[in-house]
Amino acid sequence: MWPPSSQSYLPLFGSIDNTIRVLKRGLYLISCDLERVVKPNVATLRDSGLDDCDIAKACFDNPRLLTSNVESVWAMVASADSLGVLRGSRMFRYAVSAVAFLSEEKIAAKVEYLKKTLRWSDAQVVIAVSKFPILLTRSKDSLRSRSEFLISEVGLCLCGKMVGLCFSIRA
Repeated sequence: MWPPSSQSYLPLFGSIDNTIRVLKRGLYLISCDLERVVKPNVATLRDSGLDDCDIAKACFDNPRLLTSNVESVWAMVASADSLGVLRGSRMFRYAVSAVAFLSEEKIAAKVEYLKKTLRWSDAQVVIAVSKFPILLTRSKDSLRSRSEFLISEVGLCLCGKMVGLCFSIRA
C-alpha cells in the first residue's frame, strides 16, 4: 500500500506510472507538507500559465519544483519570463525547468557564453533561448564542442539553428 501522501499526487500526475516516475526522482515529496508547500507551488505554477500536464512534465525532470518555497517558484517563473518566453506558450514549461535552480548570474554567464562562442548578437541569443530554453542547461564544453563540429565540420551557420546544439555528435 502506498503512503497516503503519495496518493495525493495522483490527480496532478495523471496516472500511477507518472506518479511513481516523479516519486522515484523526488522521494522527499512523500514527506513534504502538501497543504503548506506543494499546493501553493502548484497554484503558483498554474497562475503562471502552466496546466497540470505541463506541471507534471516539468516535475518529471525536476520534482523540487514542488518542494521549494513559493518565493523561489515565483523567482523561477520571473527568470523564465525574463528569457522572453511567453507564458502560456508550449516552451514556457521548458524555460521554467531550465532556469529552475540557476542563479541570475549563471543565466547571464551562459547567455554571454552563447554570444561569444556562437558569435551571436543579443537579439539572436534572445530568439534562440526563447525558442529552445534547454540551451541554458547544457554545459559550456558541450555547447563549444557541438558548435565547433556544426560550424567547421558540417559548415552549418548556427543562426537560428539552436536545436543542433543539443544533439549528440557521437555516432
